Amino acid sequence: MLLGCVGLIGASLYTASTVETVYDDVSSIQRIWVPADVLTDRTNVDPGEPRNILLVGTTENDGIDSGDDLLAGRGNALLADAIMVLRVEPDTGQAYVMSINRDIYVPSIRGKINGAVQFGGIGGLVKVVKEFLDIPIDDFMIVNFSGFRKVVDQLGGVPVYFPYEARDFGSFFDATAGCHVLSGEQALNYVRSRHYEQKINGRWTPDNTNDYGRVERQRDFLVLALGRAIEKGARNPTVLKRLLGAATESGAVTLDTEFTVQQLLDLGQAFANFDPENLQRTALPGNGGMIGEASVILMDDDLAQPILDVYRGNGNTLQPAQVTVEIIDSRVKPTDTFRIDTLLSGRGFKIRSMAQQSNAGVEPRTVLRYSSDQRNGALLLGRYLIGVPVYQEVTGLKKLTLTLGSDYAGVLLQAKTEADMAGTFPGLSGASGTAAAASAKAPAPATTLRGAGGAASGAVTATVAVAPTVGQTPTTISGIYGKPPEGVTCK
Repeated sequence: MLLGCVGLIGASLYTASTVETVYDDVSSIQRIWVPADVLTDRTNVDPGEPRNILLVGTTENDGIDSGDDLLAGRGNALLADAIMVLRVEPDTGQAYVMSINRDIYVPSIRGKINGAVQFGGIGGLVKVVKEFLDIPIDDFMIVNFSGFRKVVDQLGGVPVYFPYEARDFGSFFDATAGCHVLSGEQALNYVRSRHYEQKINGRWTPDNTNDYGRVERQRDFLVLALGRAIEKGARNPTVLKRLLGAATESGAVTLDTEFTVQQLLDLGQAFANFDPENLQRTALPGNGGMIGEASVILMDDDLAQPILDVYRGNGNTLQPAQVTVEIIDSRVKPTDTFRIDTLLSGRGFKIRSMAQQSNAGVEPRTVLRYSSDQRNGALLLGRYLIGVPVYQEVTGLKKLTLTLGSDYAGVLLQAKTEADMAGTFPGLSGASGTAAAASAKAPAPATTLRGAGGAASGAVTATVAVAPTVGQTPTTISGIYGKPPEGVTCK
Protein backbone atom coordinates (compact mmCIF):
# COMPACT_ATOMS: atom_id res chain seq x y z
CA MET A 1 0.00 0.00 0.00
CA LEU A 2 2.81 2.34 0.91
CA LEU A 3 4.68 1.56 -2.31
CA GLY A 4 1.51 2.04 -4.32
CA CYS A 5 1.00 5.57 -3.09
CA VAL A 6 4.70 6.43 -3.39
CA GLY A 7 4.65 5.22 -6.97
CA LEU A 8 1.39 6.97 -7.80
CA ILE A 9 2.08 10.38 -6.31
CA GLY A 10 5.85 10.42 -5.90
CA ALA A 11 7.21 9.87 -9.40
CA SER A 12 8.82 12.79 -11.16
CA LEU A 13 10.76 11.67 -14.24
CA TYR A 14 12.96 14.00 -16.18
CA THR A 15 14.97 12.26 -18.92
CA ALA A 16 14.49 9.39 -21.32
CA SER A 17 17.21 7.39 -19.59
CA THR A 18 15.66 7.70 -16.12
CA VAL A 19 12.22 6.86 -17.49
CA GLU A 20 13.68 3.72 -19.01
CA THR A 21 15.40 2.78 -15.73
CA VAL A 22 12.25 3.15 -13.61
CA TYR A 23 10.17 1.56 -16.36
CA ASP A 24 12.27 -1.60 -16.11
CA ASP A 25 11.84 -1.76 -12.33
CA VAL A 26 8.09 -1.26 -12.51
CA SER A 27 7.92 -3.90 -15.21
CA SER A 28 9.45 -6.43 -12.82
CA ILE A 29 6.55 -6.18 -10.35
CA GLN A 30 4.77 -9.52 -9.97
CA ARG A 31 1.34 -9.77 -11.64
CA ILE A 32 -1.85 -11.76 -11.09
CA TRP A 33 -4.45 -12.39 -13.78
CA VAL A 34 -8.13 -12.29 -12.89
CA PRO A 35 -11.13 -12.95 -15.17
CA ALA A 36 -12.24 -10.09 -17.40
CA ASP A 37 -15.47 -9.44 -15.46
CA VAL A 38 -13.68 -8.85 -12.13
CA LEU A 39 -12.13 -5.44 -12.82
CA THR A 40 -13.71 -2.47 -14.56
CA ASP A 41 -13.02 -2.43 -18.30
CA ARG A 42 -10.90 0.68 -18.95
CA THR A 43 -10.47 0.11 -22.69
CA ASN A 44 -10.42 3.50 -24.44
CA VAL A 45 -10.76 5.33 -21.10
CA ASP A 46 -9.00 8.70 -20.98
CA PRO A 47 -5.90 8.64 -18.68
CA GLY A 48 -7.27 11.62 -16.77
CA GLU A 49 -10.39 9.75 -15.67
CA PRO A 50 -10.67 8.75 -11.98
CA ARG A 51 -9.41 5.33 -10.94
CA ASN A 52 -10.33 3.18 -7.92
CA ILE A 53 -7.51 0.91 -6.75
CA LEU A 54 -8.06 -1.80 -4.15
CA LEU A 55 -5.07 -1.90 -1.78
CA VAL A 56 -4.67 -5.12 0.18
CA GLY A 57 -2.19 -5.97 2.91
CA THR A 58 -2.05 -9.75 3.29
CA THR A 59 -0.77 -12.09 5.98
CA GLU A 60 0.96 -14.47 3.57
CA ASN A 61 4.35 -15.66 4.81
CA ASP A 62 6.42 -15.07 1.66
CA GLY A 63 9.72 -13.41 2.50
CA ILE A 64 9.37 -13.90 6.29
CA ASP A 65 11.93 -16.02 8.12
CA SER A 66 10.51 -19.07 9.88
CA GLY A 67 11.54 -17.76 13.32
CA ASP A 68 10.09 -14.28 12.81
CA ASP A 69 7.86 -12.92 15.61
CA LEU A 70 5.27 -12.05 12.96
CA LEU A 71 4.44 -15.74 12.62
CA ALA A 72 3.72 -16.21 16.32
CA GLY A 73 0.24 -17.55 16.98
CA ARG A 74 -0.72 -17.57 13.30
CA GLY A 75 -1.89 -20.40 11.10
CA ASN A 76 -1.32 -20.73 7.40
CA ALA A 77 -4.62 -19.12 6.34
CA LEU A 78 -4.23 -16.29 3.85
CA LEU A 79 -6.26 -13.30 5.07
CA ALA A 80 -6.53 -9.63 4.14
CA ASP A 81 -5.05 -7.89 7.18
CA ALA A 82 -5.66 -4.40 5.77
CA ILE A 83 -8.09 -3.35 3.04
CA MET A 84 -8.32 0.13 1.53
CA VAL A 85 -9.68 1.71 -1.62
CA LEU A 86 -7.55 4.47 -3.13
CA ARG A 87 -9.30 6.83 -5.55
CA VAL A 88 -7.11 9.03 -7.72
CA GLU A 89 -8.46 11.78 -9.98
CA PRO A 90 -5.63 12.91 -12.28
CA ASP A 91 -7.61 15.74 -13.88
CA THR A 92 -8.44 17.39 -10.54
CA GLY A 93 -5.36 16.30 -8.57
CA GLN A 94 -7.58 14.88 -5.82
CA ALA A 95 -6.85 11.60 -4.01
CA TYR A 96 -8.99 9.75 -1.48
CA VAL A 97 -8.42 6.64 0.60
CA MET A 98 -11.10 4.67 2.44
CA SER A 99 -10.27 2.00 5.00
CA ILE A 100 -12.50 -1.06 5.16
CA ASN A 101 -12.52 -2.73 8.55
CA ARG A 102 -11.48 -6.34 8.05
CA ASP A 103 -14.27 -7.47 10.41
CA ILE A 104 -17.05 -5.93 8.29
CA TYR A 105 -19.73 -8.60 7.83
CA VAL A 106 -20.75 -9.40 4.24
CA PRO A 107 -24.07 -11.26 3.99
CA SER A 108 -23.31 -12.75 0.55
CA ILE A 109 -20.34 -14.71 1.89
CA ARG A 110 -21.79 -15.14 5.39
CA GLY A 111 -18.58 -13.98 6.93
CA LYS A 112 -16.11 -11.18 7.45
CA ILE A 113 -14.81 -9.39 4.39
CA ASN A 114 -11.17 -10.32 5.04
CA GLY A 115 -12.05 -13.98 4.56
CA ALA A 116 -13.04 -13.45 0.92
CA VAL A 117 -9.42 -13.63 -0.24
CA GLN A 118 -8.94 -16.98 1.53
CA PHE A 119 -11.68 -18.70 -0.44
CA GLY A 120 -11.78 -16.76 -3.71
CA GLY A 121 -8.30 -15.32 -4.00
CA ILE A 122 -7.75 -11.66 -4.83
CA GLY A 123 -10.38 -11.89 -7.58
CA GLY A 124 -12.92 -13.05 -5.03
CA LEU A 125 -12.09 -10.15 -2.73
CA VAL A 126 -12.39 -7.63 -5.58
CA LYS A 127 -15.81 -8.98 -6.54
CA VAL A 128 -17.03 -8.90 -2.93
CA VAL A 129 -15.88 -5.29 -2.46
CA LYS A 130 -17.46 -4.23 -5.79
CA GLU A 131 -20.79 -5.91 -5.15
CA PHE A 132 -21.09 -5.24 -1.42
CA LEU A 133 -20.20 -1.53 -1.69
CA ASP A 134 -21.52 -0.98 -5.23
CA ILE A 135 -18.35 0.80 -6.37
CA PRO A 136 -16.12 0.14 -9.39
CA ILE A 137 -12.67 -1.36 -8.85
CA ASP A 138 -10.27 -0.66 -11.71
CA ASP A 139 -7.10 -2.26 -10.37
CA PHE A 140 -5.61 -3.87 -7.29
CA MET A 141 -2.30 -3.91 -5.47
CA ILE A 142 -1.27 -6.51 -2.89
CA VAL A 143 1.52 -5.93 -0.37
CA ASN A 144 2.61 -8.61 2.10
CA PHE A 145 4.27 -8.11 5.50
CA SER A 146 7.74 -8.46 4.06
CA GLY A 147 7.12 -5.79 1.41
CA PHE A 148 5.83 -3.28 3.94
CA ARG A 149 8.84 -3.71 6.21
CA LYS A 150 11.33 -3.48 3.36
CA VAL A 151 9.89 -0.23 2.02
CA VAL A 152 9.87 1.39 5.49
CA ASP A 153 13.45 0.27 6.10
CA GLN A 154 14.48 1.61 2.69
CA LEU A 155 13.14 5.00 3.84
CA GLY A 156 15.39 4.83 6.90
CA GLY A 157 12.31 4.41 9.07
CA VAL A 158 9.29 6.68 9.48
CA PRO A 159 9.11 9.29 12.29
CA VAL A 160 6.00 9.03 14.50
CA TYR A 161 5.16 11.21 17.50
CA PHE A 162 3.62 9.63 20.62
CA PRO A 163 2.15 12.02 23.22
CA TYR A 164 1.96 9.17 25.73
CA GLU A 165 3.74 5.90 26.35
CA ALA A 166 2.07 3.26 24.16
CA ARG A 167 2.03 -0.51 23.94
CA ASP A 168 0.34 -3.60 22.52
CA PHE A 169 1.47 -6.94 23.88
CA GLY A 170 -0.32 -8.78 21.07
CA SER A 171 1.63 -7.12 18.25
CA PHE A 172 4.90 -6.78 20.21
CA PHE A 173 4.75 -2.97 20.06
CA ASP A 174 5.86 -0.49 22.70
CA ALA A 175 7.05 3.11 22.62
CA THR A 176 7.86 5.77 25.18
CA ALA A 177 6.30 9.21 24.83
CA GLY A 178 7.90 11.48 22.26
CA CYS A 179 9.39 11.07 18.79
CA HIS A 180 10.41 7.68 17.42
CA VAL A 181 11.72 6.73 14.00
CA LEU A 182 9.97 3.40 13.50
CA SER A 183 11.84 0.68 11.65
CA GLY A 184 9.99 -1.59 9.26
CA GLU A 185 9.34 -4.15 11.98
CA GLN A 186 8.24 -1.54 14.54
CA ALA A 187 6.02 0.20 11.98
CA LEU A 188 4.31 -3.06 11.05
CA ASN A 189 3.67 -3.87 14.71
CA TYR A 190 2.27 -0.36 15.18
CA VAL A 191 -0.15 -0.34 12.24
CA ARG A 192 -1.32 -3.91 12.99
CA SER A 193 -2.03 -3.18 16.66
CA ARG A 194 -5.53 -4.27 17.67
CA HIS A 195 -5.11 -3.88 21.46
CA TYR A 196 -3.44 -0.48 21.54
CA GLU A 197 -3.03 1.19 24.94
CA GLN A 198 -1.72 4.58 26.07
CA LYS A 199 -0.52 5.52 29.54
CA ILE A 200 -2.60 8.63 30.26
CA ASN A 201 -2.34 10.30 33.67
CA GLY A 202 -0.51 7.27 35.02
CA ARG A 203 -3.10 4.71 33.90
CA TRP A 204 -3.04 2.39 30.89
CA THR A 205 -6.03 3.31 28.75
CA PRO A 206 -7.16 0.88 26.02
CA ASP A 207 -8.41 1.78 22.56
CA ASN A 208 -12.11 0.91 22.62
CA THR A 209 -12.92 1.96 19.06
CA ASN A 210 -13.88 -1.46 17.69
CA ASP A 211 -10.76 -1.67 15.50
CA TYR A 212 -11.38 1.75 13.94
CA GLY A 213 -8.40 3.12 15.84
CA ARG A 214 -6.21 0.58 14.08
CA VAL A 215 -7.43 1.42 10.58
CA GLU A 216 -7.12 5.12 11.35
CA ARG A 217 -3.52 4.63 12.43
CA GLN A 218 -2.91 2.73 9.19
CA ARG A 219 -4.28 5.54 7.01
CA ASP A 220 -2.41 8.25 8.83
CA PHE A 221 0.83 6.29 8.92
CA LEU A 222 0.50 6.14 5.15
CA VAL A 223 0.53 9.97 5.05
CA LEU A 224 3.55 10.13 7.36
CA ALA A 225 5.38 7.54 5.25
CA LEU A 226 4.62 9.39 2.03
CA GLY A 227 5.99 12.57 3.57
CA ARG A 228 9.10 10.68 4.59
CA ALA A 229 9.47 9.25 1.09
CA ILE A 230 9.32 12.72 -0.46
CA GLU A 231 11.74 14.05 2.16
CA LYS A 232 14.14 11.24 1.22
CA GLY A 233 13.81 12.10 -2.46
CA ALA A 234 11.18 9.70 -3.81
CA ARG A 235 10.50 12.17 -6.61
CA ASN A 236 14.05 11.57 -7.75
CA PRO A 237 14.17 8.58 -10.14
CA THR A 238 17.28 7.13 -8.45
CA VAL A 239 15.65 7.09 -5.02
CA LEU A 240 12.37 5.84 -6.48
CA LYS A 241 14.31 3.02 -8.12
CA ARG A 242 15.66 1.92 -4.71
CA LEU A 243 12.15 1.96 -3.23
CA LEU A 244 10.85 -0.08 -6.13
CA GLY A 245 13.70 -2.53 -5.70
CA ALA A 246 12.89 -2.99 -2.00
CA ALA A 247 9.23 -3.52 -2.74
CA THR A 248 9.57 -5.90 -5.68
CA GLU A 249 12.15 -8.14 -4.02
CA SER A 250 10.79 -11.65 -3.31
CA GLY A 251 7.41 -10.80 -4.82
CA ALA A 252 6.47 -8.54 -1.92
CA VAL A 253 4.19 -6.46 -4.18
CA THR A 254 1.70 -7.74 -6.74
CA LEU A 255 -0.45 -5.88 -9.29
CA ASP A 256 -3.20 -6.96 -11.65
CA THR A 257 -2.19 -7.64 -15.25
CA GLU A 258 -4.37 -4.80 -16.59
CA PHE A 259 -2.50 -2.10 -14.63
CA THR A 260 0.13 -1.27 -17.21
CA VAL A 261 3.54 0.20 -16.53
CA GLN A 262 2.67 3.26 -18.59
CA GLN A 263 -0.51 3.83 -16.58
CA LEU A 264 1.50 3.69 -13.35
CA LEU A 265 4.03 6.19 -14.67
CA ASP A 266 1.29 8.47 -16.02
CA LEU A 267 -0.33 8.55 -12.58
CA GLY A 268 3.04 9.29 -11.02
CA GLN A 269 3.47 12.21 -13.39
CA ALA A 270 -0.04 13.54 -12.69
CA PHE A 271 0.56 13.50 -8.92
CA ALA A 272 4.21 14.55 -8.94
CA ASN A 273 3.52 17.65 -6.83
CA PHE A 274 0.83 16.14 -4.61
CA ASP A 275 1.04 17.00 -0.89
CA PRO A 276 0.42 13.80 1.10
CA GLU A 277 -1.41 15.78 3.78
CA ASN A 278 -4.11 16.52 1.18
CA LEU A 279 -4.94 12.83 0.91
CA GLN A 280 -8.61 12.67 1.96
CA ARG A 281 -8.93 9.86 4.51
CA THR A 282 -12.03 8.13 5.81
CA ALA A 283 -13.29 4.76 7.00
CA LEU A 284 -16.29 2.72 6.01
CA PRO A 285 -18.60 3.33 9.00
CA GLY A 286 -20.05 0.49 11.01
CA ASN A 287 -21.12 -0.70 14.43
CA GLY A 288 -20.18 -3.69 16.52
CA GLY A 289 -22.60 -6.61 16.47
CA MET A 290 -22.97 -10.36 16.66
CA ILE A 291 -23.77 -12.85 13.90
CA GLY A 292 -24.37 -16.12 15.71
CA GLU A 293 -21.42 -16.40 18.06
CA ALA A 294 -19.11 -14.27 15.90
CA SER A 295 -18.26 -10.69 16.83
CA VAL A 296 -18.42 -8.59 13.66
CA ILE A 297 -18.77 -5.03 12.36
CA LEU A 298 -22.07 -4.26 10.65
CA MET A 299 -21.84 -1.53 8.02
CA ASP A 300 -23.95 1.54 8.79
CA ASP A 301 -25.62 1.94 5.40
CA ASP A 302 -26.99 5.45 6.00
CA LEU A 303 -23.59 6.82 7.00
CA ALA A 304 -21.73 4.85 4.34
CA GLN A 305 -23.64 6.00 1.26
CA PRO A 306 -22.31 9.61 1.13
CA ILE A 307 -18.76 8.25 1.47
CA LEU A 308 -19.28 5.58 -1.17
CA ASP A 309 -20.77 8.15 -3.54
CA VAL A 310 -17.32 9.73 -3.76
CA TYR A 311 -15.93 6.40 -5.02
CA ARG A 312 -18.81 6.12 -7.48
CA GLY A 313 -17.99 9.52 -8.89
CA ASN A 314 -21.38 11.03 -8.12
CA GLY A 315 -21.03 12.28 -4.58
CA ASN A 316 -20.64 15.59 -2.83
CA THR A 317 -16.88 15.50 -2.49
CA LEU A 318 -16.63 18.20 0.18
CA GLN A 319 -14.41 16.66 2.84
CA PRO A 320 -13.59 17.82 6.40
CA ALA A 321 -10.05 18.71 5.27
CA GLN A 322 -11.58 21.35 2.99
CA VAL A 323 -13.41 23.04 5.87
CA THR A 324 -11.62 25.54 8.13
CA VAL A 325 -13.26 26.59 11.39
CA GLU A 326 -12.57 29.13 14.11
CA ILE A 327 -13.59 27.97 17.61
CA ILE A 328 -14.61 30.22 20.51
CA ASP A 329 -15.27 28.67 23.92
CA SER A 330 -17.66 30.72 26.06
CA ARG A 331 -17.55 28.27 28.96
CA VAL A 332 -15.63 28.91 32.18
CA LYS A 333 -13.00 26.27 32.95
CA PRO A 334 -14.41 23.51 30.71
CA THR A 335 -13.75 19.96 31.91
CA ASP A 336 -13.83 18.14 28.56
CA THR A 337 -11.70 15.00 28.46
CA PHE A 338 -10.48 16.00 25.00
CA ARG A 339 -10.46 19.48 23.51
CA ILE A 340 -12.85 20.08 20.64
CA ASP A 341 -10.09 21.33 18.34
CA THR A 342 -8.35 18.00 18.86
CA LEU A 343 -11.53 16.03 18.17
CA LEU A 344 -12.45 17.99 15.05
CA SER A 345 -8.94 17.90 13.64
CA GLY A 346 -8.98 14.16 14.25
CA ARG A 347 -11.97 14.02 11.90
CA GLY A 348 -9.97 16.01 9.34
CA PHE A 349 -11.24 19.58 9.85
CA LYS A 350 -8.71 22.39 9.75
CA ILE A 351 -8.68 24.59 12.85
CA ARG A 352 -7.92 28.24 12.13
CA SER A 353 -7.80 29.13 15.83
CA MET A 354 -9.29 28.33 19.21
CA ALA A 355 -9.65 30.80 22.04
CA GLN A 356 -11.63 31.64 25.16
CA GLN A 357 -14.41 34.20 24.90
CA SER A 358 -14.12 36.93 27.52
CA ASN A 359 -16.38 39.63 28.95
CA ALA A 360 -19.48 38.17 27.35
CA GLY A 361 -20.68 35.52 29.80
CA VAL A 362 -21.38 31.87 29.12
CA GLU A 363 -23.57 31.20 26.08
CA PRO A 364 -26.46 28.84 26.90
CA ARG A 365 -26.42 27.36 23.38
CA THR A 366 -23.63 26.32 21.04
CA VAL A 367 -23.80 28.52 17.93
CA LEU A 368 -22.45 27.80 14.45
CA ARG A 369 -22.18 30.97 12.35
CA TYR A 370 -21.51 30.92 8.62
CA SER A 371 -21.88 33.04 5.49
CA SER A 372 -23.88 31.89 2.49
CA ASP A 373 -20.78 30.53 0.73
CA GLN A 374 -19.80 28.58 3.86
CA ARG A 375 -23.15 26.81 4.11
CA ASN A 376 -21.96 23.40 2.90
CA GLY A 377 -19.03 23.50 5.31
CA ALA A 378 -21.38 24.40 8.18
CA LEU A 379 -23.64 21.49 7.27
CA LEU A 380 -20.70 19.08 7.22
CA LEU A 381 -19.42 20.37 10.57
CA GLY A 382 -22.89 20.18 12.09
CA ARG A 383 -23.13 16.53 11.11
CA TYR A 384 -20.21 15.76 13.44
CA LEU A 385 -21.57 17.57 16.50
CA ILE A 386 -23.47 15.75 19.21
CA GLY A 387 -26.77 17.53 19.67
CA VAL A 388 -28.13 20.43 17.64
CA PRO A 389 -26.39 23.82 17.72
CA VAL A 390 -28.01 27.10 16.80
CA TYR A 391 -27.27 27.85 13.13
CA GLN A 392 -26.87 31.49 12.13
CA GLU A 393 -26.20 32.68 8.61
CA VAL A 394 -24.24 35.91 8.95
CA THR A 395 -23.90 38.22 5.98
CA GLY A 396 -20.27 39.05 5.24
CA LEU A 397 -18.81 36.64 7.81
CA LYS A 398 -15.30 35.74 6.69
CA LYS A 399 -14.68 32.74 8.94
CA LEU A 400 -16.85 29.75 9.75
CA THR A 401 -17.16 30.19 13.52
CA LEU A 402 -18.26 27.71 16.19
CA THR A 403 -19.01 29.19 19.62
CA LEU A 404 -19.32 26.59 22.37
CA GLY A 405 -22.10 27.07 24.87
CA SER A 406 -23.00 25.23 28.06
CA ASP A 407 -24.95 22.65 26.02
CA TYR A 408 -21.86 21.46 24.08
CA ALA A 409 -21.84 17.64 24.33
CA GLY A 410 -18.97 16.46 22.14
CA VAL A 411 -18.00 15.25 18.66
CA LEU A 412 -19.14 12.09 16.87
CA LEU A 413 -16.67 9.53 15.53
CA GLN A 414 -18.83 9.15 12.40
CA ALA A 415 -20.91 11.95 10.87
CA LYS A 416 -24.70 11.98 10.94
CA THR A 417 -26.42 11.66 7.59
CA GLU A 418 -28.02 14.66 5.87
CA ALA A 419 -31.35 12.91 6.45
CA ASP A 420 -30.63 13.08 10.19
CA MET A 421 -30.10 16.83 9.81
CA ALA A 422 -33.51 17.44 8.21
CA GLY A 423 -35.57 19.58 10.53
CA THR A 424 -32.49 20.93 12.28
CA PHE A 425 -30.35 22.53 9.57
CA PRO A 426 -31.86 25.48 7.68
CA GLY A 427 -32.91 24.72 4.12
CA LEU A 428 -32.91 20.93 4.36
CA SER A 429 -36.21 19.20 3.78
CA GLY A 430 -38.33 19.52 6.90
CA ALA A 431 -36.24 22.27 8.48
CA SER A 432 -38.49 24.56 10.45
CA GLY A 433 -39.33 25.76 13.92
CA THR A 434 -36.35 26.20 16.20
CA ALA A 435 -33.78 25.71 13.48
CA ALA A 436 -35.43 28.19 11.16
CA ALA A 437 -35.73 30.75 13.90
CA ALA A 438 -32.16 30.19 15.01
CA SER A 439 -30.92 30.70 11.46
CA ALA A 440 -32.23 34.23 11.15
CA LYS A 441 -29.63 36.45 9.56
CA ALA A 442 -27.61 38.24 12.19
CA PRO A 443 -24.74 40.72 12.29
CA ALA A 444 -21.30 39.34 12.96
CA PRO A 445 -20.83 39.09 16.75
CA ALA A 446 -18.37 41.38 18.47
CA THR A 447 -16.21 39.24 20.73
CA THR A 448 -12.85 39.51 22.40
CA LEU A 449 -10.69 36.44 22.24
CA ARG A 450 -8.16 35.60 24.90
CA GLY A 451 -5.23 33.33 24.13
CA ALA A 452 -3.35 31.04 26.43
CA GLY A 453 -1.26 33.86 27.78
CA GLY A 454 -4.29 35.94 28.71
CA ALA A 455 -3.66 38.70 26.17
CA ALA A 456 -6.50 39.73 23.91
CA SER A 457 -6.08 38.27 20.46
CA GLY A 458 -8.08 37.76 17.31
CA ALA A 459 -6.35 34.57 16.20
CA VAL A 460 -4.94 32.06 18.64
CA THR A 461 -3.34 29.11 16.89
CA ALA A 462 -4.19 25.74 18.43
CA THR A 463 -1.29 23.43 19.25
CA VAL A 464 -2.48 19.97 20.12
CA ALA A 465 -0.67 16.90 21.42
CA VAL A 466 -3.35 14.80 23.08
CA ALA A 467 -5.42 11.88 21.86
CA PRO A 468 -8.70 12.73 20.09
CA THR A 469 -10.43 9.57 21.27
CA VAL A 470 -9.42 7.09 23.90
CA GLY A 471 -6.54 4.92 22.84
CA GLN A 472 -5.87 6.50 19.47
CA THR A 473 -2.61 8.14 18.50
CA PRO A 474 -2.16 11.91 18.60
CA THR A 475 -3.47 14.49 16.23
CA THR A 476 -2.47 18.03 15.45
CA ILE A 477 -4.45 20.70 13.63
CA SER A 478 -3.74 18.77 10.43
CA GLY A 479 -5.68 15.80 11.79
CA ILE A 480 -2.86 13.32 11.21
CA TYR A 481 -2.20 10.88 14.05
CA GLY A 482 1.49 10.60 14.74
CA LYS A 483 2.41 14.01 13.38
CA PRO A 484 4.27 16.07 16.00
CA PRO A 485 2.66 19.22 17.42
CA GLU A 486 3.82 22.64 16.36
CA GLY A 487 7.35 23.37 17.53
CA VAL A 488 8.34 19.68 17.73
CA THR A 489 10.40 18.06 14.99
CA CYS A 490 10.74 14.31 14.52
CA LYS A 491 13.64 13.12 12.38
